[in-house]
Amino acid sequence: MSFLTKLANVRWIDPADPKKKRRVPANTPGAVKKPGLTRTYYIVEKHGGKTRRVNTGKTDKRAAEKFYADWITARERGEVGLSDPYRAAKGRPVLDHLDDYLAALRESTRSEAYHREVERVLRKVFAAGRDDRGREVLRPVDRLRDLTDDRVRQYLARMTASAATKNQHRAYISGFLNFLVATGRLPHSPVTRHSVRRAATKGERRRRWLRPEDLRLLVRAARDHPVGSAAVNTGGRPRADGTRPPPRPAALTPEALAELASRGRERWLLYRLAILTGLRRAELSRLRVRHLVLDGRPRVELPGALTKGDRDAVVPLVPALADDLRAWVVDAGRGPDDPVVTVPERHNLLRVHKAHLEMAGLAYRDDRGWAADFRSLRTSTQSYLSNQGVDHRLCQRFLRHVTSDLASTAYHDDRADDLGPMTDALARLDADLCRPPEGPPAGGDAGA
Repeated sequence: MSFLTKLANVRWIDPADPKKKRRVPANTPGAVKKPGLTRTYYIVEKHGGKTRRVNTGKTDKRAAEKFYADWITARERGEVGLSDPYRAAKGRPVLDHLDDYLAALRESTRSEAYHREVERVLRKVFAAGRDDRGREVLRPVDRLRDLTDDRVRQYLARMTASAATKNQHRAYISGFLNFLVATGRLPHSPVTRHSVRRAATKGERRRRWLRPEDLRLLVRAARDHPVGSAAVNTGGRPRADGTRPPPRPAALTPEALAELASRGRERWLLYRLAILTGLRRAELSRLRVRHLVLDGRPRVELPGALTKGDRDAVVPLVPALADDLRAWVVDAGRGPDDPVVTVPERHNLLRVHKAHLEMAGLAYRDDRGWAADFRSLRTSTQSYLSNQGVDHRLCQRFLRHVTSDLASTAYHDDRADDLGPMTDALARLDADLCRPPEGPPAGGDAGA
């Protein structure tokens, strides 16, 4: 028995959202319970005491009914032994489908790092799972027919990573299967929110803001860390009594010292860009030299295809930062299509960022458990501008926040705003960030 319907669901809404649309976890204090129905139609099949739900992906009822009819036909053909229209696709090697998916992905998305990560994860999903003795405990996915919801559940269950990483892998798998459905290679995706549930996360990460004096220490540590960490040798074999040799100075060649100083200068610019423009990590990684306008009114012009909200971003630059970027582009030999600065992948950036915090003498989490990760630099910028008396509408426009109260969005024309006060406030912050330290930094002034 099967039928077509919309499923009942429950959403929890943030009571502070004026539009009553922002969803929050169920355990959020004051969250409002809002029952409703799914946007798309589902096929519900009951057989042998078990219930199976298949998402048609259709919001229009007539389109969903056509999908349902095709699904019934394909299932009955398989049951009576007739030819399965998806049999050829299911019998192809799954890596052939992966190649087609990656080719389509490169045409629709821009980040080569994202393409490599999707390929790495999916190849890991398809590979055989082995225990610590090398014994096969999870059969490999050779053909498309082998990629079932049960196989995906087993793969996710064996992962020892965080819930966020598990959900990211699940999203990559779902994206691949949705592509196969859209191209007519599968009748439906075997991975849905009912067949393979998302891992439960610990809740939203709360980010704390860093005061200007803390930001100054952090920016200086980011500049000095490459030379400072390489100048100390902490390695060596253990002694006969099991103790390790104490840290000692490391011998660095002039070439190595210059390379490390250049890396520190690049990180110094990366942190200043993050603080003084509010650009996110992913947006900074896509920033190219051609997106910089360093003459006249210095600014960053990032096209909408490269921003989180798919909207063009025009961000003013503090004059001192524009001068340093101009000198960096020349000294580093960067061309128009080269990245302005090298931005590590998010996991590596967190590791490096924690090392910078430690060198600056700053805790990653405060007594409330709030984190000072790299994204907290954006929070710090907003808090600093607010404390300087910059109008909240300017802050929203500068940081490109989508939601705010109605007085600053639906009933306000931002073309009447003057960004001068905000730029002046950021110039004061940049002068504080670049204040000379007490004495020369390790390995020379890498930000000169």
